[in-house]
Amino acid sequence: MITLKNMLRLRIFFLMILTLLTSCSVFSPVKTRIYNNYVINQIPHVTKRPYGKYILFVNPIKSNPLYDTNGMAYTAHPYRVEYFAKNRWADKPSKMLQSLISKSLQNSQFFNAVTSSAGNKIRYDYILNVQLTELRQVFLMHSSYVIFSIHVEIIDTSTYKIVASKELKTEVPVRIRSPLGGVISANQAVSITLKRLVNFCINSISANKRTFN
Repeated sequence: MITLKNMLRLRIFFLMILTLLTSCSVFSPVKTRIYNNYVINQIPHVTKRPYGKYILFVNPIKSNPLYDTNGMAYTAHPYRVEYFAKNRWADKPSKMLQSLISKSLQNSQFFNAVTSSAGNKIRYDYILNVQLTELRQVFLMHSSYVIFSIHVEIIDTSTYKIVASKELKTEVPVRIRSPLGGVISANQAVSITLKRLVNFCINSISANKRTFN
C-alpha cells in the first residue's frame, strides 16, 4: 500500500529527474552539421609553344544542372545520382574550373592573353565555350572510378562561326573507395582533360588559320 509519504517521495524524485533532463538539454552544445570541403586545383603540365598573338576569351563555364551544386555526386545504383551527406565541394565545380582552364591555356604560351573579363575595348580573336557535362564517382561491387566530362567549342570572332567542338571525357580509377579517394581521382581526371583541352584548342586554331591564309 502506497502511503501519502511515499507518494510525496515519488513526486520529489520525478521532479529531480525532470529538472536534470531539462538542464542537460539547455546546457548541452548545439549539434551542427560539419562538412568536409574539397577543392579541384590540379593544373596539368603543358608543352610550351612559341609565344602567340591570339587573344582568347573564356566564357563563364556552364554546367549540367546535376553538377551545378556544391554537392559531390556519386552513383551506386543504375540510373540514380546521389550526393554525399558530409562531403562537398568548397565551391561549384564550374567556378573552380574557370581559373584552372584559363591558367592551363595561358601556360601553353600559344596565346598572347587568355581572359574571362568582358570589355568593349578588348578585341578577342577566339571565344571558348565550356560546359561541364559530368562529374561523379561511380561505385561498383568491388571497385570505383570517377567520370569527368566537358563539352567545348571554339568560335572565331571574325566570322562568329564554330571552328571546332568536342566532348572530352576522362575516367580515372579510385584507389580508395571513399569520398576522399574520389576527390583525388577527380583532380587527376581534371588535369588529364585540361591537357587534352589545351592541345585541342591549339590544334583547332592553328588549322583554322591555315585555312584562311
